[in-house]
This record gives sequence, C-alpha cells and structure tokens, in this order.
Amino acid sequence: MSLISTFWTIDTLEINTLLVESKPVEHKIGKKPLLPFIKQKTEMVFPWFDALNKYAQEESTYQHSGMVMIDFDSMLSEKAESIFNLSLPEARLLSEYCGGSTAIIDHRHAKILAETIENVSFSESDVTKFYDADKKLNNCTFDPKDILYAGEHLILWCSKVTPEKLGILVIG
Repeated sequence: MSLISTFWTIDTLEINTLLVESKPVEHKIGKKPLLPFIKQKTEMVFPWFDALNKYAQEESTYQHSGMVMIDFDSMLSEKAESIFNLSLPEARLLSEYCGGSTAIIDHRHAKILAETIENVSFSESDVTKFYDADKKLNNCTFDPKDILYAGEHLILWCSKVTPEKLGILVIG
C-alpha cells in the first residue's frame, strides 16, 4: 500500500478537541468471561480519522505517493526549512495517534512555508541531482514533475490556512 498525503484545515479553537478525540482507546470485545481470573479480550481503536472528519475539513488529497511529499520535504530541508520543523508541537501527538507523519501549521508558518517554497523554486534537474546524491534505488525514485507538483500543492494548501484556521498535513 502506498502512503497518501491529505490536507486539512481546522478551526484554531477545535485543535485540542481533535487531539482528545483522536487518542487511541482500548475496547473490550467478545463475551465477558465466566471465570473472574480470565481476562476479557480487548482491541485498540484508533479514531483519529473519524475525529479529523468530524472537526476538520479535508481540502485535498495529493494524488501521488506520500513518499513524493516526503522527498519534496527532504529537498526543501536541504535548502531551507522542513515542513515538519515549522509544525506546531501538537503535530507530534497526532502523528503518534495516526501512525503517520503529520504537520500542523498556523497562518504565520503557512506564509513562511509558501514563501520558502516559492523562493527555492526547484527544477527537474534539482530533483535528479537530489536522487543521485541520495543514492536511492531506481524503484524508490519518482518522476521529477511529481516532486515539483508537490511544492505547488503545498503552496495551494498554505493559502487555505488563515488566522482562524490551522492547516493539517497527514502522510500515512
């Protein structure tokens, strides 16, 4: 299964509620054992996606592998600032809950990220050089156009982040 990248926005005041409702919970399953020394079976439930759907608005899904977004971020971090370094601390908790990589950015950091991406302006040859230097296997590299499009997609997502709305990127 390939990773995907989804972009969300959420009202700034709802982020704490999202984090509380995203926390994994243990549910008892099956019938309660007749004997008191036998423990009832349980399973962990990870409600982060349901909580995102309830409190946040999905803005878009990046139609290429989430690894494309990770590679773009790696290139960006070599030249400027990583998306994840600009992220709010709450993103670490959401990453734990969803088992993927998340970034939560406010309006100020969204503007910084968009300006950074526009100022770096990678070319297809930059992507090729990145892959050559990284020594990735050919089946682990992506079309340079897809990598460049990831930057355009991030700029579009950043434009939807306002002082009242945070942006959430989930890769997983």
